[in-house]
Amino acid sequence: MVTNYVDRLGKKIAKSSKRPNLPYQFRVVDSHVINAFTVGGGRVYVNLGLIEQADSESELAGVLAHEIGHNVFQPIFKLWILKALSIRRHCAIFVPFQKQNTIKK
Repeated sequence: MVTNYVDRLGKKIAKSSKRPNLPYQFRVVDSHVINAFTVGGGRVYVNLGLIEQADSESELAGVLAHEIGHNVFQPIFKLWILKALSIRRHCAIFVPFQKQNTIKK
């Protein structure tokens, strides 16, 4: 019942995101730790402890929107990481190795 509520609320919010066509799934984790996370691809997990501690639907909606944001920007972040790694690899090729100064005793 709680999972259905969270799933409906999350999907309602996701419809107005920049990636509304992702196959969003919102699940409740049976843990009293206050946490929520996404594993990408529209899969969002909210711990029961967070739901219990939320003072209003708006607070829960804010958490879900935050996790949806991770899904929206994940492809951009992946491209940024790949670009950074590519630049680093090229820099490693062109920057000559310098021997570190050593202290002689």
